[in-house]
Amino acid sequence: MSADQPTGSPGRRILVVLLAGAGDALMSTPFLVELERAEPDARVEVLVMQRGTSRPMLEALPAVDEVLFYDFQVEGAVRSFFFCLGLRSRRYDVSITPMPHNRFIYNFITFLIGARERWGFRYLSRGNLGSVLLSRRLKERRDLHLVENNLRLITEAMDRPLSDESPVLHLEPGNDSQERAQTWLAEHSLDDKKLIGVHPGSGATKNLWLKRFPPERWVQVIDELCSTAPRIGVVLLGGPEEEKLCHELGDAVSTSGAVVSAAGLPLLDTAALISRMSCLAASDTLMTHVGAAMGTPVVSIHGPTPATSTAPWATRFEIVRAGLPCSPCYIYSARGIRCRNPRKMACIEDIQPRQVVEAILRLAT
Repeated sequence: MSADQPTGSPGRRILVVLLAGAGDALMSTPFLVELERAEPDARVEVLVMQRGTSRPMLEALPAVDEVLFYDFQVEGAVRSFFFCLGLRSRRYDVSITPMPHNRFIYNFITFLIGARERWGFRYLSRGNLGSVLLSRRLKERRDLHLVENNLRLITEAMDRPLSDESPVLHLEPGNDSQERAQTWLAEHSLDDKKLIGVHPGSGATKNLWLKRFPPERWVQVIDELCSTAPRIGVVLLGGPEEEKLCHELGDAVSTSGAVVSAAGLPLLDTAALISRMSCLAASDTLMTHVGAAMGTPVVSIHGPTPATSTAPWATRFEIVRAGLPCSPCYIYSARGIRCRNPRKMACIEDIQPRQVVEAILRLAT
C-alpha cells in the first residue's frame, strides 16, 4: 500500500478484475466476502465480461457494490483501449486481479485503468510477462486450491486475518429464482423425484470443449442410473449455447425414466434447481462450482485440468479421472488445451461410464 493511504482507510475504491471464466469468478467469491469484511468502508467494484453468468452471480453478492460489464472480445482493441482509459476517472486506489487471470492482456487492462496499486499473481508457468505491470505480486502456490490462493490476497497482501476459518462459495439465488425452480420441477413432474443433475457441456474458448465427457458416454450413464433407481429424475443443465446438446442427449437415452433438459435457464434459476438435487455430475466446469456453492454433492470429471486447484470447494465430492501420468497438463495456461498424448485426449477417453455411475450413487445415497 502507498504510505499516504494505509490499509483500512475509509473511502478507498477497489476494482477486482474477473475477466476469465464464470467458474473462476465464483471461486473468487470467498475472497470478495473477506475483502468487504477487511475493508467495510471501501467501495468494491468488479469488472467482468460474461453477461449471463458472472454478472448476475456477482450482482447478487452483497459484498460487491457495483458490477461493470464490458465484452472486450466483441468490442475490439481500439474501443476497449478507450473504455479502460475512461475508467481512470473513477480513480481506483487498488485494482486486484485474482487467480487464474494470468494472461498478459488482463494485467495490461488493469495497468490502463490506472489504479495506484495493482495486485495480482506471478505464475510458475508461462504468461508472466504481464506481471511486471503489477505493483504487488504473490507467487502462485500449486499445492493450494484456487480459493486458498486468492484468500492469500487478504492474509499476505493485506496482512489481515480471515474472518471465516471455513470459507464457502457464495451464490445467492433469491426468492424469485427459488419459486421459478419449484414451478419448473412441478411442470416437468419432477418434484417427487430424486434429482441428479448432468452438465454435458463446457466452455468453448481455449479448446475447453476437449475436456468434455463424450455425449454417448453420458447416455450410458443416464440409462444405467435410471434402470438402477427408477425414482431418479435426471436434469440436463447448461447455458443457452448448450440447449441443442442437451436436447440431443435427452433424445438419445433409451430409458423410460424422467430425463428433462433445463438448459438455457438463467444462472440463478439453475442454481436454485441444483440446490434441490441429490447429486450433480459434470466435467470440470462452472456447474461443478455452482453445485459446491449450493452444498450439493458433486461428481467432477477431470482430464487435463488439475483437481488440486479446481475441485469442488466445501461440499462432498468425488473426482473421476483416468490417472494418466501426462494429466493434468492444462494449468492456468494463457493458451488452449493442447494434448500431446499419442492417443488424443486419453485422459478423458479412458474414463468409463461405470466409474461415473458408481460415484454418483455413492454420493446420492
